[in-house]
Amino acid sequence: MTTRSPLGTRYLWGLYGEELRIRAVPRVLREVSVIETRRKARISVPETSYSIRGPISTDFKEIRNYQTGDPMKLINWKATARMGEVLVNEFEREGKKTVLFIVDAREAMKIGKESESPYEHAMNLVASMAHRFLRQDYHVGLYLLGAGKFIPPATGPRQLHEIVRTMMSFERVQTGEERLDDAVERLRRILIQYTPLVVYVSNILEGTWAETRRGMLAVRAMGRGRTRPMVIDISVYPTLDPGTGTLMEMEKRTIMEDLEKTGAYVIRWLPGEEETGRIVTRLLGEIR
Repeated sequence: MTTRSPLGTRYLWGLYGEELRIRAVPRVLREVSVIETRRKARISVPETSYSIRGPISTDFKEIRNYQTGDPMKLINWKATARMGEVLVNEFEREGKKTVLFIVDAREAMKIGKESESPYEHAMNLVASMAHRFLRQDYHVGLYLLGAGKFIPPATGPRQLHEIVRTMMSFERVQTGEERLDDAVERLRRILIQYTPLVVYVSNILEGTWAETRRGMLAVRAMGRGRTRPMVIDISVYPTLDPGTGTLMEMEKRTIMEDLEKTGAYVIRWLPGEEETGRIVTRLLGEIR
């Protein structure tokens, strides 16, 4: 702050008041129109996704060992007598659909200006999509690839806050070189229990092509083909350098064509050509 002395002969400069910290947060598009079409949606989220909060249905799942807290009425007395240990019938739980975002937080996502990096665009995209799914009472979870940070699927306004806060906390942090296929294996229990729609957001290059392919095939296998994972490739190269960007896009086009053979639904997003609101509308229109 600059002020003038009472006699007007000189200027006084100084800092006054308490220090303020300003931090930008991802933009959440709260009102996104979804284009309804007559054709069948390309991606479905299974209705029978496992839900911790959902009531028990009448659909039999398996016989398992008794656990503390299991109701007596679930004990399978015939199987217990035959095996010599207490066994119970487990049934599928009715419930909410589940979406799991796997967001790449490695160095390839943080190229260019911080405000225009693939990671910055990913935060805006995921925050907007998560807000929409949570409003529909879905369970939404997050895994940050490279950071190994996992937020279990849950619902409610607090979950959106937790997802945004977690993504922001790794915006300027150098992460490890964790591979997608290794992360999918670590998430095996969650993927089998919840059977979620997996949305992988990354800047896929030749060096991560093979691991992405293996990861998508593993997700398909764990989900028993009940839903297609979604791959969103964010490319800012045409904006950074039009000449180099053209070559990069040619390489990426080949990679995306190969990834489509895994059964994944692949989307190429160029933020310089398509704003966040339009890509969110396009993606949500493909999911039911």
